[in-house]
Amino acid sequence: MLIYPKFQNRFLQKYLLPLLAKPNFRIRLDDYGSFIWQRCDGQTDVAQIALEVRAEFGEKVEPVYERISMFLKRMESEQFISL
Repeated sequence: MLIYPKFQNRFLQKYLLPLLAKPNFRIRLDDYGSFIWQRCDGQTDVAQIALEVRAEFGEKVEPVYERISMFLKRMESEQFISL
């Protein structure tokens, strides 16, 4: 599960977040997404991640490069990672 604050602005964080019951967004990842996310450490390249995903999940994850690509693009668009 990924947890990130609802507001990035300091003013909103200081004055609005304390008023909210849930100040953070929570995103649940499936098994594949969790596995990939744990390997996004800035050192491991996509090819290595693909090999590990194939070793862990087998043929269920095919086409592996397309799945990883879509996941990483989504994480970049949500500003969780930078490529």
